[in-house]
Amino acid sequence: MDVQILNGDYAAALRQTHPGDFVYLDPPYASFSSDKRTFVGYTLNGFNTQEQLRLCKTFQELTQKKVNVMLSNASVPLISELYDSDFYNIKTVKANRKINSKKTGRGPVDEVLIMNYHSQVAT
Repeated sequence: MDVQILNGDYAAALRQTHPGDFVYLDPPYASFSSDKRTFVGYTLNGFNTQEQLRLCKTFQELTQKKVNVMLSNASVPLISELYDSDFYNIKTVKANRKINSKKTGRGPVDEVLIMNYHSQVAT
């Protein structure tokens, strides 16, 4: 098997995909609140709403290209607005959070798995 490791923007790497490929996207999750102290700073300027919009556009482009795509993200209004369930298979799952600065922030939280209809992933 040929393996290539790339260092750079995800969109550049995804341009190399072909119909039938499988891609899993695990971005920094959309914020659960409008609280500016919520951690989304995995990248230099943060993975803000504009980045979520860009990721959604990339997801749409991969779908049009007939690439099988699965994406995980927070179950928040922004993500529901971006990924329409009429076009994508969306499953809500519980994820257990063990790390949080506040004890009340630990425990199960809702996340979503979003798949295009090309994906043949069992859920």
